[in-house]
Amino acid sequence: MTLGAVALLLVPLAAVTPPRRGPLDARIVRVLAEVQAECSDVEPHGCSEWGRRYELGIGVKADHEISLALYQVGCAGGDGLSCLVLGWRHWAGDGVGRDVPMSVSLNVQACDLGIAVGCLNAATTLEQSAPPVRDLSRAAELFEKACNAQSGLGCLRFAQLLEHQHLTDDVRPRYLRARACQLGRKDACERRSERESEQAPRPKRP
Repeated sequence: MTLGAVALLLVPLAAVTPPRRGPLDARIVRVLAEVQAECSDVEPHGCSEWGRRYELGIGVKADHEISLALYQVGCAGGDGLSCLVLGWRHWAGDGVGRDVPMSVSLNVQACDLGIAVGCLNAATTLEQSAPPVRDLSRAAELFEKACNAQSGLGCLRFAQLLEHQHLTDDVRPRYLRARACQLGRKDACERRSERESEQAPRPKRP
């Protein structure tokens, strides 16, 4: 997923859940009752799978409104994948009004629930935002969190942000690129080799 520019919500992000619009349609209430053993505030981790089924029409009739409701229940109950999908749908305006600040908040919530892609989405958006909402410090924190969650891309993007913004000396970006390389990012390995070649001592002229 590639997110665009966004304003940062100045609220406790981990507490954010998307608002529901008015009373639920009868068909949504019926589906929520049918799947409550696998998708509820108490047992939220089946919500993302049921949401996917209704989103794509897998074994059921496709219905974006029902899928949205299922993802909302899951995210409110603490299912990170549901928050991640909602983050994308709010960014893209897919079945909901486009709300990029809510998208960032939901991606951060997914990040806090252990979904590294959520960290990457939110960090990328904050990094690419235009002033005055651009927040490189917060973006760096989220890239670092993704890196700590074993995301090679998170480590690489964190290194690039530090290099481009001169936020630290050269030691930490080199370490992060090495870590990204270890985690399977070949582009980090190639750049690391180039930098090491540039820094290698040259033979002295006799």
